[in-house]
Amino acid sequence: MPAALAYVWIDLAVAKVDRVLVYLSGADRGRILQRTVMLPNGLDEVAREEVAAIVASSVDTLRTGGPLNVAKAGDVLLSNAATPSSSRPWMTLGATGAAERWSQNQSTVPSFGISTCWENPAQLSNRRCG
Repeated sequence: MPAALAYVWIDLAVAKVDRVLVYLSGADRGRILQRTVMLPNGLDEVAREEVAAIVASSVDTLRTGGPLNVAKAGDVLLSNAATPSSSRPWMTLGATGAAERWSQNQSTVPSFGISTCWENPAQLSNRRCG
């Protein structure tokens, strides 16, 4: 069983502030779907709900074993070039950060996370992530 079902990146720092880019991929990260969400009214509640719906439907597709495909104009399917396999163990490190506030009357709550993944290609079942 893979350590993750899906990877999701949401890029709010694109050159134009009238759009957000959503990148989605399965656990193998072999195919990455880039979807552009236009923001005619900025990052309002409608835009956030649209991004959430895209993520939810993509996770449902991956959960049922389906591939991520281009669904509408503006979608781009990227693929990772196959990297040469190595017999040496490797480790991946990741860090996340976020802040959220549910209303104007509440304080902003920060959250941070660190993840690691250790894999030994000689033992395909020897993958430890956390």
